[in-house]
Formats: sequence, structure tokens, C-alpha cells
Amino acid sequence: MPTLTVKIYSLYYKLCLKQLLHKLSSSQLEGSGSGSNSDPFGIISRPGDPIVQANPSFQNGVASKDIHVDPLSSLSIRIFLPDSVLGVSDSSDKSRSSSCDDGVAYGGYSPPQSLSRCRKLPVMLQFHGGGFVSGSNASPENDAFCRRMAKLCDVIVVAVGYRLAPESRFPAAFEDGIKVLNWLGKQANLASLRNVRHVRANRRIFDSFGEAMAEPWLAAHGDPSSLVINYDRCVLLGVSSGANIADYVARKAVTTGKLLDPIKVVAQVLMYPFFTGNVPTMSEIKFSNSYLYDKAMCSMAWKLFLPKKEFNLDHPAANPLVSRRELNLKHMTPTLTVVAEHDLMRDRATAYSEELRRANVDAPVLEYKDAVHDFATLEVLLHTPQAMACADDIAIWIKKTLEDGLVRHSLVSSNRTSLKQHPELRQQQQQQRHQTLVVQAKGKKGMQERQFQRPPPMPKIEDDGNPRFVIFIRMAEVGFWYPLSVVTGGTTAKIMVAAKDNFLGKYIYKDTLARNLAAVIYRDEKEIQKSALKQFKVLRSAKNFRYGYKIVENGNIKAALSTSDVIELPTPDKLKTVVDKVKDFFGDAKDSFGKISSLNAPTEESQQNIQEKEK
Repeated sequence: MPTLTVKIYSLYYKLCLKQLLHKLSSSQLEGSGSGSNSDPFGIISRPGDPIVQANPSFQNGVASKDIHVDPLSSLSIRIFLPDSVLGVSDSSDKSRSSSCDDGVAYGGYSPPQSLSRCRKLPVMLQFHGGGFVSGSNASPENDAFCRRMAKLCDVIVVAVGYRLAPESRFPAAFEDGIKVLNWLGKQANLASLRNVRHVRANRRIFDSFGEAMAEPWLAAHGDPSSLVINYDRCVLLGVSSGANIADYVARKAVTTGKLLDPIKVVAQVLMYPFFTGNVPTMSEIKFSNSYLYDKAMCSMAWKLFLPKKEFNLDHPAANPLVSRRELNLKHMTPTLTVVAEHDLMRDRATAYSEELRRANVDAPVLEYKDAVHDFATLEVLLHTPQAMACADDIAIWIKKTLEDGLVRHSLVSSNRTSLKQHPELRQQQQQQRHQTLVVQAKGKKGMQERQFQRPPPMPKIEDDGNPRFVIFIRMAEVGFWYPLSVVTGGTTAKIMVAAKDNFLGKYIYKDTLARNLAAVIYRDEKEIQKSALKQFKVLRSAKNFRYGYKIVENGNIKAALSTSDVIELPTPDKLKTVVDKVKDFFGDAKDSFGKISSLNAPTEESQQNIQEKEK
């Protein structure tokens, strides 16, 4: 059960939110009542809500700044830059400042003039929660959460301040997410222009026409091998209602495709998404009067967000499982879903993740026991063990996903970018292409493979009828699995796999299959760990590991490689028999008890008495 602090704060939170919802509803009734966007400019925060000012100097390891993105609306962003972008020589001077045009010293962080000294980081788009009607990207809880994610994930966080309802109803908030994504693409193109001019006063980059300005932090700490920031490794993160926006932006990014180049969304994190529907789920029935949010409050928030003529809880913005989907789920990016046990929206988020896994999308689910909605982002709960553990889990998954995306994309993208930044490489590239064409004409394709260093394709395994298993490894303290290798079983394994669907077979074999696989792994555990550390650098910080397996069904290795539904193997302690445990407790009998003599063997005195009697 949640703690007493959570229960008391939940009552206060629900009271304040209900008052806000009733106030907004009454103001809409007094107005025109048309249900349309009455204020295109909109607002990004409620009057009276606490706001944390941005600090362009590094405070607690992170610097931040605000930027107004759209001149026709109130859309703005807040950039969080971790101090890991500083080099070794710059780490002692985190308050580098520069002078503006009027001679006033700028006290915030300014990138060095030599951009080659700057460290390059990926970017994360973050969308705050609040039921579409409250919250802000500059609120104390969102500011603290973004700072934590910037440091843990080692990314540049861009927190989006989208327009709130009912002043700006659907699709205003969703369109703001797409606008920020397009803005990032424009920043990438501006910084990659060959015809740019630098202003010495503030070292900002302008395009040839002077119509737009490249943001200094993004332009300086971008990766020259992939067009400014690692845009081919862009991650989306949404909290509560922000998760709905993140999912919408991810779907639009997939359907748009190359129109967003050089941006490529490679993953998204949905933290307790604000999903709903006309048909209630079990969690919505059980937790209809749950902590922080209840069913009535959620319905009222959706009425304020959706247009009156389009109000329907099965609206695509509210229910991701509606039949009229615009996108085939098999093209979706890897999605991590975070849910809480005492959250009424838990089952719908889990069901959406299951649909993604059925489409062979990497979509793990992290469920936290005794947790409530907003348990990892609420200001009073930010420093609880659950909130900190959740942030660590998200950081580990993001780093793993970014590492996988870097292997697939960075080498090819670096080749394209070098042509724009270094024209002298164009002739060399043309010569390489010419040589490649000549080699291909001779029927040899090895040079092209070595030139781009593409990862080798997965080898084809002939189906000999024997079962195959994918072996996984994870850190003992973290629940994320990493696939290691594919193992083929023999006749005994074939019998056990065939009997797993039979009640009598389950009773006879029980966990024999898992125990046999575990025995094989622990026999060569040192070699397996060496191979795992070479494949996954994240595991190098761990000391204890756990192993698991999945059965390759119907020859679908891709589905078996997904990190969901992995069966954990027993630890070495559980594999020990009764005799082994007795030996561990008493040690070897010969060493522990010394010389053991038979009970029937005669002593020396008894032998002498026997000899005297015989005489």
C-alpha cells in the first residue's frame, strides 16, 4: 500500500485539481461555448503556479535556458545541458561567460570558440504531464526531473512547453510537439550549412539570409558525424498526458520518414500514459477513486481538452487501441512503458505495450509495486527510493537503446556529414565510389562492406527439428535483459519442450529444462561473462548477473530476441542437491571428523584380553 504521506498529499492534490477543473469548466460555459480554439496564442502555464527560473550557469551539474520557438503562439522550450559536455580542461571553469553587443557581460555558459573541443550528446524531447490543463515545463517538479534525466542519461533534454486546454484544445498540444521536432531539424540544417557566418560578439550562427539563428548550445555540442546533435539518436519521453503527445509525435515521425531528416526518433519512454476509453478496464474499475486521479476527474479533463463536437473517450488521442490506427505498429520505435500498481490507467498502458510486442516491437513494461500515478515526477515524491530507482531504470534502457542505434546508423551518417563540412573529402569519396563500382563489377563485394562497416547479417540456422533457445543476461539489481546467444538443444530438450504444454508433462519435468540450461551456463560462466562484457558495455559496472532464456517458436528468432517474457534461470544455490548442501555445511567428512573407525572393530585392550584367554 502507498505510504501515509502519499495518501494525505493525494487528498490535497485531488482537491486542488477538482477546483481547477470546475473553474475551467465554468469559464467555458460562460464563454462562447463553441468548443473551438478561442485563443490561438494560448498559455503554457496557469497564473499562480510556481515557476523555476532558468539558470544558464551550471547548477548541480546542469545548465538551462528558455527559448520561444513559435512567434505565432506561446510555444516555448527549456534546454537542459549537463556539465558532461565540458572537456577535461574546461571542467574547472563551468561559468564561462561572454560579452553581448552592448558590452554587458553574459554570466551564463557560452560554448568555446573551438567547437572541436565540445563533447557531443544525443537529444531528448520531454513532455510534461498535468492532464492537458495544468503543469508547465518550468514547474519545480518538471525542472528537477529534467535535470535528473539529463545527468543520468547523459543527454541534452529539451522540455516542451506546449499550449494548455481549454484555451487551446486538441490538436494544439499535439501540433506543438511536431513543431518542436521540426524546429530541431531546422537547427540541424542551420548548423550544417556550408555558407555560414559567425558573429564575433556572441558567436552565434546565422543562415545566409539572416532569417533564422542556430541555437549556440545545440550548434556547439552537436556531433559533426551526424549533423549537429545526434539527431539520428533522438529519444522522446512523456509523463502522464505528455506520454500521449510523445506517442503521437513518434507515430508522426515514423509516417513522415525522410521528411524529418536528419532527425530520427529511435525510442520513446511513456511514463504512466494518460490513456482512457469507453469500455472500462479492470484497473479503471478497481481504482476508479484512486490516488491523485480518479475516473471523474480524468473524464472532465478530456472534456476540456477534446473539441465538444469530437468528444469521445475512444478518440485516437485518448485510446491508442482504437481500430482506426493511422500506422502499422510494426514500424513503431522501441517503447518503454512505466506503470504504477495503484494507477487506474495501468491496464490500458500495459495492453498498448502488449500490442506493440505482438508486432515484434521492443516494448518492455516496468511496473512498480505500491506506486501511484506520478510517483517518479511529483515534487514531494522525487527523492523517494522508487522515484530514484525508476529514473535509473529509464537511464539504463535509454543508454542501451542509443548504443544499439549508434551501431546501426552512426557510421553511415558520419560519411554523409563529412562531405558537407569538409569539401576536400568529396573528391576522395568520389574516388572511393569509383573504386567500389569497379570492384563490384568484378563480383567482389567485400570492399563495400568494409568501407561502411555494416554489422554482419544474422546467420541462417537450418531447422533440424531440435528446439532452439535464446540465452539472456542481466544485472542482478536491474531487470533489463540483454540477448547473448542462440543455443540448440538435443532430443531430451525436444521432449521437454513438447511436454511443456501438457499438464502431465509439466508435473513430470517441472523445472528440469531450466535447471539443465542453467547447469550448462554456470559450467562456462566466466567465458560467457567475458563475451557479454564485450557486447554490452553497460554490464561492466555490475558484479553479479542473472541468466534467462526464451524458446524460439516457429523459427521466429526476431521475436525471441525481444527482452519481454524472459524466463529467469535458477541461481547456483538453487541447483545444489541435498548432498551438496550437507557438504557445504559440514565440509568433507574425512577432514571434519578425522579418522573414522568401525563400531565393531576391537580396541587394543580387548585384543590383549582375548590373547590371554586363549593361552
